[in-house]
Amino acid sequence: MIKIIRLLLILITLGSCEGIKSELLEGKWAGTDPNGNYMELWFGDSLALSYLGGMEEFIVYNYDLSGNRITYSVRESFIPTRETFDNIVGLLNNDSLVLEYSMGDGTVISYSYYRLPGDVPEISGTGLLKNEKAYRSMVSAPPRAVPPQYEVMGFDCQGFTTPAVYEFREMIEQEDYDEIESELISGNPAHKFLAIVVLELLDEQGIHTLSSTRREYISQEKISYQKLFVCNADQVSTYRFIEIFQDEDIILREAREALTFPAASASPLEGG
Repeated sequence: MIKIIRLLLILITLGSCEGIKSELLEGKWAGTDPNGNYMELWFGDSLALSYLGGMEEFIVYNYDLSGNRITYSVRESFIPTRETFDNIVGLLNNDSLVLEYSMGDGTVISYSYYRLPGDVPEISGTGLLKNEKAYRSMVSAPPRAVPPQYEVMGFDCQGFTTPAVYEFREMIEQEDYDEIESELISGNPAHKFLAIVVLELLDEQGIHTLSSTRREYISQEKISYQKLFVCNADQVSTYRFIEIFQDEDIILREAREALTFPAASASPLEGG
C-alpha cells in the first residue's frame, strides 16, 4: 500500500512538472540570493531579465521553457556570467516560484521567489546600456545608493571633495606619477577613473609620457562597462565608463579641470 502511495505521489509530481505553462511563469518575481541580497527575475514572452541587488546589475537572457526545465542564454550583460545554464522548476503557482540550480560539483541551490504585482515591463533584447536606468526605476525594492564594494567619487559632495579625489590631488602635488599609474589596475573604479584622467593630462602636457602599451590599456578601459558612483551636491548617480568617456560627459570635464590645478583649500570628506 505504501509503495502504491509513493508511486502516485511521483506520478502527480511528474504530471505537475510537465504541465508548467509559460503564461504562469511570465511576470515579475522577487527573492533573495544565498547572501541575503535582494533580486528580481522578470519573465516575458521569450526574454528574461535578472536584477542582482548585491551588485546593482541587470542581465538580459533568452529563455526556453521545456517541461520543468528553463534554459537561459545570455543576451546582454556587463558582468562575467555563464553564457548558458538551466534551472529546474521545483514549484510554480500564482504566488510562488522555486528554481533549482545545479553547481558543477553536484550541489543544488534553491532560489525562492514571490510574485510581484503588476505586469512584467517590456524587456528589450538590445540596448541594456540605454535601458538600465529605466529598468532600475521599475525595480520594486529601492536600489541601494552604493553597493559596499564601490567607492563614491565627487568634486563637490555636500561641499567637499571625496577621499579618492583628495588622494589623487596629493599624488599630483608630490609628483608621484608611478603611483598614479599603478592605480590603473586598481579594483577600485573611482581610482581607475581618476588615474586615467590624470595620466592623460600628464601625457598631453609632456610631463609623464605613457608607453604605447599603457595607452592601449587606457583606450580599452575607457570603453568598458565599469560602474562609477559619482556624488554631486547631495545626490549619488551611477555611470558607466563608456558613457563618460565617449560622450565627454560633464563629469569628465569637471575631473580634468579639478585635477589640473589642485585646490589646496579642499579637504577630504570623511567616510566617503
